[in-house]
Amino acid sequence: MEEARDRLERMTSGLLALEAEPGNPGPIDGVFREAHTLKGGAGLVGLPQVSHLSHRLEDLLEELRLGTRTATPRLTDSLLKAVDGLGRLIAGAGGGVEDRAEIEAIEAALAGIDETSTPIDSPALTTVPDPAPIAPSAVVAAPPPATAATTAAATAVAASAAPAVQPPAEAAPAGESAVHAPTLDTGSLQVPIERMDKLIRLVGEAAAAHLSIGHMLGVELERDPDSVVEYRDLTRILNQLQDVTMRTRMVPVTALSPSLRRAVREIARATGKEVKWEVRGEDS
Repeated sequence: MEEARDRLERMTSGLLALEAEPGNPGPIDGVFREAHTLKGGAGLVGLPQVSHLSHRLEDLLEELRLGTRTATPRLTDSLLKAVDGLGRLIAGAGGGVEDRAEIEAIEAALAGIDETSTPIDSPALTTVPDPAPIAPSAVVAAPPPATAATTAAATAVAASAAPAVQPPAEAAPAGESAVHAPTLDTGSLQVPIERMDKLIRLVGEAAAAHLSIGHMLGVELERDPDSVVEYRDLTRILNQLQDVTMRTRMVPVTALSPSLRRAVREIARATGKEVKWEVRGEDS
């Protein structure tokens, strides 16, 4: 459920980015991949309704990718409603409840896309009339009799006009394909907050034990702790470990950016105003 919620959040961010930059293929490609993965995951865990609705959403996104449908603010409204409904449907399925009203609401949002965005028609084909048949009475001149000279010349012309035979392309090595499969995103790892809090607590206890060792070296052994190379190395490592764990526990501003951007967009749409979303220092 946590993974599905993250995918839905990325889909929301991608749809908002697509609305801001309709000509940029990056956002729509990202949203399409998330919808495709969500569809497959829902089928694996036994959520056929989520898989079916995700498949319908995927088909609409494919039309946007191919350029047969244009992205408009009203279309984005419908897509966001469908994504929100999928989130509520997945949350309810986690508790063993299937909300038929929610399913019908998502179906209505997806069906309303056809009313809010008109597909781009392909150019009309021009019908070319068939050529007029040759009259049966037409007289066709017989070719002149072939001679040795004309036969040799025709053979030379045919040889020069024949395309050169290209050597067969080398087969791809085993295990490789001409179409590269999408790589797995390993840029982040989900860790429960409770586990992070326990790690920080253990680091704090290690720092306290370190201070106790320094006190023992100074009082009982009458040695300056800073004069012991191993103690200095332990101090440096523990300081780095404490700094890394505290930074890991912090939540960057970018985690709040999608929800804030969505709220700003909803207010702008409700008031009929155009708002440019800009965030600085989102990684801090």
